Amino acid sequence: MRLPKSLRHAKENKPYGFILGFNKKEEVVYNLQDSSGKSGFYTSAIEFNDQLFLVSNVSNEINVYNLDK
Repeated sequence: MRLPKSLRHAKENKPYGFILGFNKKEEVVYNLQDSSGKSGFYTSAIEFNDQLFLVSNVSNEINVYNLDK
């Protein structure tokens, strides 16, 4: 999915991060959003033991997000 041209070429593009989690029925079970721009550029999210491990192909960091169930 691509952003509309009007958003891709805006004069002030602020970073905005989001991660969607789906179950086996293809239903959205997590919708995590960060409009502050503080989240990194994540390329993978792996759930394990009620935690979400966020990794990127542009950084060596692994960030952990605790999931509330």
